[in-house]
Amino acid sequence: MKYFLCFWMFLFAAAPVNGQDTKPQVNLIADYQGFFRNNEYFEDYLKGYTLTGNHFTPQLELQISERASLRSGVHLLKYNGLDDFSEAVPYLNLELTLNKFGILLGSFSEANRRKISDKLFSDERSLTNYLQEGLLIKYHSKQFTLETWLDWEQFIFSNDPFREEFKVGSMMNWQTHPGKAFVFEADFQSIIQHKGGQIDDSGLPVSTVMNNALGLFVRRHLAGEKIMSVGGRVTLYNDLNGNAGWTTEKGWALDFPVTYRSGNSELKAGYWAAKEFVAPYGNPVFQTVSLAEPQLSLENNSIAYFEILYNYDVVDGLGLHARLSNYYMIDLKGFNYYYGVTALLNQKFFITTLKKVVR
Repeated sequence: MKYFLCFWMFLFAAAPVNGQDTKPQVNLIADYQGFFRNNEYFEDYLKGYTLTGNHFTPQLELQISERASLRSGVHLLKYNGLDDFSEAVPYLNLELTLNKFGILLGSFSEANRRKISDKLFSDERSLTNYLQEGLLIKYHSKQFTLETWLDWEQFIFSNDPFREEFKVGSMMNWQTHPGKAFVFEADFQSIIQHKGGQIDDSGLPVSTVMNNALGLFVRRHLAGEKIMSVGGRVTLYNDLNGNAGWTTEKGWALDFPVTYRSGNSELKAGYWAAKEFVAPYGNPVFQTVSLAEPQLSLENNSIAYFEILYNYDVVDGLGLHARLSNYYMIDLKGFNYYYGVTALLNQKFFITTLKKVVR
């Protein structure tokens, strides 16, 4: 992790700063997500369940300049069918922008960063673990994108009876000839789960689990807004300390997706083959163990999958998203699927400008 920090410090130090400061202003941000997801799973290692509820994160933003904003608010999560909030926690962050670089300290959600593969970091986590807290660093150019984020899940004081927990995620994407008819694309994705610490009194050992994925893709821009993408990705699993509690310490998986996008619609089909593979934050369908009951495991898990996505923009900043995902379990000879709908609102409303006081 220290190498990540040194790398980013070097990039920031070398970054030129452009742009003009504007008058500070105060804005109101309305951030809402309503969701319904029904998982129809029928395997011994995979049980079905339904998620339905609402996230609401109102924020006051002090936009200090074009390059700096401070936000404060509250994050609320209420599952439909429960009388009380399941989460009601403070939301606070500082965001800085330096040309192609961005850094966010404090609270953030998946909406603040690019998505990585559902196999490594399940889309469902945007429903159940919407709020993340820590650090998010971004770099974006015409051909290259790099993001690293740290989510501190459990803070500890001296002699606490539990371990500190955090995860680190990274994604890198490089592409040739953006905007041309044919684009070749390479990406690297990584998720690290760490549990440990030196000042806790849990008596539990340090545990680190790592998933790394490397993908190569060819993207073809067709007439209109149509895009076809074909490629493959290899994903590795490694329990570095050998004590995370899974039935296997190392494994791998291969993924061969084909994607077709047209306007607001997307079709995806692919083949997945995994051997002794675990991704603690990934979609449970693609594992060879049960994430809920680790003693339930498979040696191999081959899947043919087909997904349909549709996005509808109601107005600027308000959209509806629908998804149907189908999985045929080749080794188990079973069929599983899920469908869901989410409504996303993210809008900013100007309140007033402020005058700086010269001190």
